[in-house]
This record gives sequence, C-alpha cells and structure tokens, in this order.
Amino acid sequence: MAAEYPAPGTTRHIRLTSHPGQGTDVAPALVWGAADAARRGPIVGSTSNRSQRNVIGTHSGSYGVYRALAVAAGSLERGHRADLTDTAPTDLVGPYPGWCDAQRIVSIDPWGASVQHEFADFLARGYDIRPTIAVTQARVHLPEIKQAIAFQRLAIDGQVLLPDASAQVTKVAIEPVWWLPGVAARFKVTEAKLRRALFEETGGMYPELVTRSDLEVFLPPIGGQTLYVFGDVRDLANPAVTLTARVHDECNGSDVFGSDICTCRPYLTHAIEECIRGAQLGGVGLIAYSRKEGRALGEVTKFLVYNARKRQLGGDRADKYFLRTECVAGVQDMRFQELMPDVLHWLGVKKIHRLVSMSNMKYDAITRAGIEVIERVNIPDHMIPADAQVVLALRPEDVEGVERIVGELDKAIKVEFAKADSGARLELEEADAPAKVFSAEATARFARLTSLVPNGVLSWSLVVPGIVESSNNLGTIRTTPEGARLMSTITAAVTSRKHEIFDRVRALAALAGGGATVEQYGLDAPEFPYQPNSQLLKVASQAYRDVLGEEPDVHVSQCSLELGMFTQRLPGLDTISIGTELHDLHSPKESVSHKSVAKVWPLVREVVSRLS
Repeated sequence: MAAEYPAPGTTRHIRLTSHPGQGTDVAPALVWGAADAARRGPIVGSTSNRSQRNVIGTHSGSYGVYRALAVAAGSLERGHRADLTDTAPTDLVGPYPGWCDAQRIVSIDPWGASVQHEFADFLARGYDIRPTIAVTQARVHLPEIKQAIAFQRLAIDGQVLLPDASAQVTKVAIEPVWWLPGVAARFKVTEAKLRRALFEETGGMYPELVTRSDLEVFLPPIGGQTLYVFGDVRDLANPAVTLTARVHDECNGSDVFGSDICTCRPYLTHAIEECIRGAQLGGVGLIAYSRKEGRALGEVTKFLVYNARKRQLGGDRADKYFLRTECVAGVQDMRFQELMPDVLHWLGVKKIHRLVSMSNMKYDAITRAGIEVIERVNIPDHMIPADAQVVLALRPEDVEGVERIVGELDKAIKVEFAKADSGARLELEEADAPAKVFSAEATARFARLTSLVPNGVLSWSLVVPGIVESSNNLGTIRTTPEGARLMSTITAAVTSRKHEIFDRVRALAALAGGGATVEQYGLDAPEFPYQPNSQLLKVASQAYRDVLGEEPDVHVSQCSLELGMFTQRLPGLDTISIGTELHDLHSPKESVSHKSVAKVWPLVREVVSRLS
C-alpha cells in the first residue's frame, strides 16, 4: 500500500535536496548512448520510491504539477503506479543506429516507448518505470481536407483517406528527456553553465541541478511533441520512400481557433494535405508538432505583443514585428531548433524529399544534423494574390518616412520570399492625388464587413459524404467612384442554400450601415441533382474505358452548371457533364490542358453514337 500524506497535526520528514551517494544505492545506472537498452538503463523519474530515482525532475512534463495538485487534493493516491497492461505501441519504431549515438539524440529517450519490453526485469522487481513515448492509431478530421476532396485536390482511397473524409494516422506522443551533457554541447555552452541557468531561471525549482552532478538526465517541466504519420511508420527510415514532412511549432490561436493575426493554420493544413497526397502516391507523410506556443515565449507574452503591435504609432507593421516582440520578451524568438532534429533521428529519417516549410532556421537545423533535404515546398501560388496595389494619400512631411518603411519592407519581402517567389517586390511610385479618400471610419467599417462575409466551404452534402454542398468565394475588392465593391461567387447544390448565403451577406451589409448595399448579378442557375443510378453515366463511363483505355474519374459537383437549366425545364432528364482538365481555377493562372481537350471530342462522339 502506497504511503499517504499524514493526518492533520502530524508531521512527516521532508527531504529538501540530496547529494551524491545519499539513498541512491539501488538507482539504475544510466549510460547515455549505450549500444542497447539494457546497457543504457531505464529512466526512473517517479516519486514513489526516491531511492530508485536516477534523474532530475518527474515524468509528464508540465502535467507533473497537476499530478501534485491531485495528490494534495486527495483525488490521487500518493505513490500510484501505472498499470501498463495492453499499453504497448501499436507500431514498432526502431531501434536505429542514432539511438546508440550520444550526440544524435539528447532531448528524448529513444527507448521510451518500449519500457514494458526492454525493462521487464526492472518492472518485475518493483521499479516504477514509465514510458515517455506512446504510439497509437487514430483518425483525424479536418474541414480543410474535406474541402481538398471537394475541390478534387485529394481523393478518397480507403486506406489513407477513408470514406468519411477522415485520414488514418499513427500518432506518437513524446515527453522531453534531456541528457544535460549533450544538450549543453548542442548549444555550445558548458554543462555547468547550463545547469546553473536552469536552476536560477526556474526559481531554484530543481536543486539537484547544482547539487547532483552525478545525475545527468533532466525531465524538464515543458510541453513535448506529437507526431502524425500518414502511411507506414517504418517507411520513414527508408530513404528510397518519398517522405513529405513538416516541423510545426504550436500556435493554438490559429491552429485550433483560426485566429487571423497569423497564418499558422493554413501552413499546417496545407502540409497535412501534402502529407496525405504523398502517402497516397506510395510515400509517407510526417507532421512533427512541438509545444512551443508563441515562439516558445508563451501565450501571455504573445498576446501582450499583439496589443503592442496593434497600438503602436502607424498600426501593425511588418517592419516592427520582431521589434515589438523583443521589447516585451527581450528576445525575438526562443524556438531554438537545435534539439528539433532528435525526433527525426529517433524515427530513423535520413532523407526528407519534400520539406513543407519556409523557415531557414528549421531547414538549417535539419541539414546540420546530417539529414538530406531534397525539396522545400512553399504555399501554392494559387493561395497568394498575383498582385495588389494601393494608393495612399500622404502629407508632404510623411513622404520620407513612408519611403523608408516601404524600402525596409521590400528588403524583408525579398528575404522572406526568396524561395517562394524570387520576383516578389514592393514598388513605390508617385501618383496623382486622388479626388477622394476613405475616412478612417469607412475604412474600419469595410474591413469589418469583409472579415465577416462567409468565405470558403459553408455546408457539406448530406446525400454524398465528403462533397461540398455550398460555398462562397470572396474574390476581388475594387474601389469605385461611389466607394468600394466586393465581389464573391456563391455556388450550391441546393438552390435554397444559395439564397440563404445571399441573405446572410445582405444582413451583414445592413448591420455595417454607411450605405452598404448588396446586389445580385449573373444567372441564378439552378442545381442539377446527382443521380447515382444514371444510365447515361454508365454509358459514358464504359465509352471512356473503351475509347481512352483507362478508368474515368467521376465526381459530384456542387456547382450550378448550365445543365441545371435543362433539368429545371425537363424534370427527370438524365444529365452528366463531361469536362476537360483545368488548373488554378478562378485565379489569374487558370488554364486548361490541351491534351485533355483532345480526349473530350472522340469521347463525346462515342457516347452520342451509343445513345443513338
């Protein structure tokens, strides 16, 4: 029976700290980088039996504090030992050569997922050894993936992407385990300096950092990381299998809640889409998600910086982005990437064929670790406007300052987009003074309106899972003599949905006030319903096979195409649409494949001949 806290009025001895040789006779020896788990020894960070401990700190990272609170509150028995029955990893990882290299892995325990097997003898003798890595299977559901399916960027294959549009993944949770000599070497400081800084900057939380030089392993009270693997985990270590990967640092506001002050979620979801596509093509995808909120500065600091950025003279400006952070935090960024490649070594990664990242810090850390990167994948061009311009009305005394700011921004853009768009630039030229300018009130009102207009996928089909039912494309903004015009395109497989979206936009305009109006232009084309038992579809599909010698790609569209006009006038009419191969739809780069055009004519001719 585990010991309980003494009753009120009684006392129990409290050991404030310990020194080498005091009560550690039975603590397993740790030899970091040993050839196998047995010679390396188990990590024992539990508090149930202090004589067994061979590390500084406790398991569970920052959650160790919650465990202490649970013990104090009486909801958790002090000394509770985990029952590890049936908790073994669903997928085996390693071992790989990097596990036995003391310089390659210094921030995680490579044997942390397999303690039930590797240290069974210690467990049988009563040692409280706990995994620091857990591996399981799961499915992830993301609206952006459903959108990618609807727009035919991805297709359901039944293995990676399942019929409900979820993605099958292997998930790995990892707690940090720091081998202090190796961490110090990674940051090019002495171990003594590192230990002192950790002790002092945590308010003396861990005295053993300075009193127990014999303890070389530290379990820091910080967040760990989670891996999401699309495809076979074992393929990560095979350089012949194409690996698509992104190393992503946590941004809760954007990643989870879609906050618009940064673009973290679009980067993340784009990377997930690329990982899925790579896995479907026979490769493997990896998302390594690290808990480094607010560039490792924390959310409180992050929000303080947000306020400072928005309230500074001249508003939120790119050239002041890092300056405001440094003013609050004392440093621009604390996401030191020196430890990040450890998890890649644990997975056995030797080559990343497609790294979905624009961060030079991450790229440099990965390549310095000896991992080859073949290609860096940026955000697709269709997600970035081709060009934009704005006319500013300035006072003569402000011209010089604006020229300086634009010059600084131009330099920053050239560096930031060197890989994504080497031709990106900002140009400042003199223009005729406009006859009218927007008032500050009108500018703010229009900005609020555009941010609230429904945009993207709005509803999903209840008839055909994974298919978009309705969407709105917030397209262009143009100034006019009367003010500003916002144009968007509403599409829906159900006519009532289109009018519902239109009414929502009209209601927003009414709330905005200031003369905002909404008008409809173009045809209100009705939908043409999906007919799963369509005889025409069967005839066309077989004709496609016979004429072109391949399987047809059949999709359900939410667009109100011209076919809707025919089905509206002729109820029950069997209709399908035979289309060409189109790229970058509704963008300045929209194009059609001439090869696909050549396929369409003989196909249509064959379909008509069979019907006649």
